[in-house]
Amino acid sequence: MQLDFLDEANILVKGGKGGDGAISFRREKYVPKGGPDGGDGGNGGGVIIRATPNKTTLVGFKYKRKYFAEDGERGKAKNMYGKAGENLIIDVPIGTMIFDSESNELLADLKEAGNYYIAVRGGKGGRGNSKFANSTLQAPRISENGADGEFKRLHLELKLVADIGIIGYPNVGKSTLISRISKAKPKIANYHFTTLTPNLGVVKVDEAKSFVVADIPGLIEGAHEGTGLGDQFLKHIERCFGLLHVVDISEFEGRDPVKDYKRIREELEKYSTTLAEKDEIISGNKIDLIPDDQLKENINKFENELGKEITPISAYTNKNIDSIVMRMWNMIKDYKEEELKKIEKIRRTYEDFKKLKVDPVENEVYEYFNIEVQKINEHEYEIYGEGIDLLLKKYDVGETDSRRKILNILERNGLSRTLGKSGVEEGDTIYISDYAFEYIPWGDFMIIFFGGSFNPPHIGHKIIGNIVYDDYKPNRFIISATPKPPHKQNFNLIDHKIRKKLCKKTFGDKFEISNIEDKLPKPSYTLQTLEYLNKYDDNIYLLIGEDSLYNFKAWYEYKKILEISSLLVYPRNGFENTKYDIKHKMIEAPIIEISSTYIRKRIKKRKTIEGMVDKSVERYVKETYKNI
Repeated sequence: MQLDFLDEANILVKGGKGGDGAISFRREKYVPKGGPDGGDGGNGGGVIIRATPNKTTLVGFKYKRKYFAEDGERGKAKNMYGKAGENLIIDVPIGTMIFDSESNELLADLKEAGNYYIAVRGGKGGRGNSKFANSTLQAPRISENGADGEFKRLHLELKLVADIGIIGYPNVGKSTLISRISKAKPKIANYHFTTLTPNLGVVKVDEAKSFVVADIPGLIEGAHEGTGLGDQFLKHIERCFGLLHVVDISEFEGRDPVKDYKRIREELEKYSTTLAEKDEIISGNKIDLIPDDQLKENINKFENELGKEITPISAYTNKNIDSIVMRMWNMIKDYKEEELKKIEKIRRTYEDFKKLKVDPVENEVYEYFNIEVQKINEHEYEIYGEGIDLLLKKYDVGETDSRRKILNILERNGLSRTLGKSGVEEGDTIYISDYAFEYIPWGDFMIIFFGGSFNPPHIGHKIIGNIVYDDYKPNRFIISATPKPPHKQNFNLIDHKIRKKLCKKTFGDKFEISNIEDKLPKPSYTLQTLEYLNKYDDNIYLLIGEDSLYNFKAWYEYKKILEISSLLVYPRNGFENTKYDIKHKMIEAPIIEISSTYIRKRIKKRKTIEGMVDKSVERYVKETYKNI
């Protein structure tokens, strides 16, 4: 069997790991600890599989199966980014199909030169400590680890993309023919199934014109079901533009060329209607073995019975070989000339693939997750869970501020309540991975939830938020710009992602912008959000305006809301001396005259909104809302 062709291969591909963020401090007088200047790590490189006309077989993958892209470099001092890892380019022949080895899913079909598939992405580089600095943490000792790149096992399968496939029964002279019209050197012998793998050959018509032919191993009756070499090679003919069907017109071995032709055609039709409909040239080989009068009789019999033209040739003596080459070229020349123009255009862009931007994989951290507790010994416990694993993967638990951040996130997810229910007492040892902590309860945990359309958020929202924050000092103060409140389904709201960004800038870092509603079925109600929070803690306060309190009984399942939360109410104009029969607590705050509706009306009339929204978002709000 020939060893220079391989049409299937299995490979492993892995994206580069993102570089870790750096912890560094610049040396500058009067700046605490010099000020943080740790840069971000570089992104890891991706693996890109690219179809090229320069390869014709997958044989290279027999000797190398692992393809790992370059890692990103660690961030550096002076806010310098680490170098990004370079993309790894894997060239494959045109016609390569890429499958997931585990699911057998077809991921890509690279039919043309320049087609490519991003097999795996590299990991995103971690943020350096300069990105964590804020008014309350001016010298942070915290950075992010770079994310791991993706990993896949792939199965490559090649369907040859020859221009013309040479088909026919075994031993009709296909290999001899391809050796005469090209520089291919197939094994040639006088017995059936001499060719066990497809042979490719380039046929030169003249200095500027050429095309590729594939000598397909002999087909026999039942090939579509796997008989003989079977459908193992029928797949290769599918991508050929046309077919050259070779029969033994000499009948020297007692074969009937008419019956042979019909049987092969039946196999093609049973395997694929697309295959059977391809353009076809018929050639009668081995004319050197019989006299001219017998040849003429055989040709007439073939053409009369089938109604098809046949071109007599002798691959052995080269008779009529030029004629059959020109017939093949004329069949494909329009398609071929167009393809050559396309390939030439693509060649110029090949070097750009190493710079191709591939979106990196980020270190995912769940916003909300379950915490599991396991007792190890007396007064010793371990906490674990998928969410905790992801946290430890993203942050270096060896750094002080990283540990604080991890513990804050865990507390947000009900750590104290979970430990208390598991019988953990103050002073007990809690293990998180390889680190041990002494358990000191946080005391009463408080969540304040401030929801609304915030369309747009204004300075009044910020004033109320800061007053409540300073008075109650909650563990979490959650701001929720709801996607589409059920009572405002026909209301013209801008995209809630934009409103969330405006809230982030308006309220500042000490407030948490909620993503809970994105996970809930639409339309979502306040009750559903509060129930979600209640899974993690039961000391929840709902902050609303006095106008909302006035209509509170119209809210969806308002009694259930009162069961799981307490109402904090800020005053609104027009509701002075109003009596309510709903339990609530009024906060001491000024009456805010501004409203989102009033701001939108002013923008529409091209009037100033200076002082009504936070200065950091004023220009953006005017641009966004001017056509609303």
